[in-house]
Amino acid sequence: MTKKLQLPQNPPAQEPCSKSIYRIPKILTDVNSQAFKPKLASFGPYHNNCHRFRPMEQHKHRALIQFLRRIAKASKTPNDVLIAMRRVESRLIAYYDGLQVEKDNEDCLERCRFCCRDWLKEKDEFLKVMIVDGCFALEIMLADKRFASGEQSE
Repeated sequence: MTKKLQLPQNPPAQEPCSKSIYRIPKILTDVNSQAFKPKLASFGPYHNNCHRFRPMEQHKHRALIQFLRRIAKASKTPNDVLIAMRRVESRLIAYYDGLQVEKDNEDCLERCRFCCRDWLKEKDEFLKVMIVDGCFALEIMLADKRFASGEQSE
């Protein structure tokens, strides 16, 4: 039994990032389409720019501005953020399934008529979404932490 559990002497190089963020298959959304649709905001590329989430975009951009003000205090610039994100861009893309969407893909067109994009051809826009949505998530968590501890917000 212990022979089966031993690690090989020369383990293979670490595998590249594998998909871990998936589009929900149509067969599941057909059962209950509302169960898989975001209600207030979208995070990431799958529902980005869908018309029903546009009001939340102003809040996301406000969070981005707050984040940029905070990093400026540490002598960091928006360009520093972009450089850091460019370093991990290929890994971010690798985590997502179905970023390249065929324009004649009926499943895509039916589920997201307003936001069907080929993100592999729009990598700059993909990074922008990752940065804006990431800053929004960070600012929400920071605000929650401050609220829980009774701190004043900035």
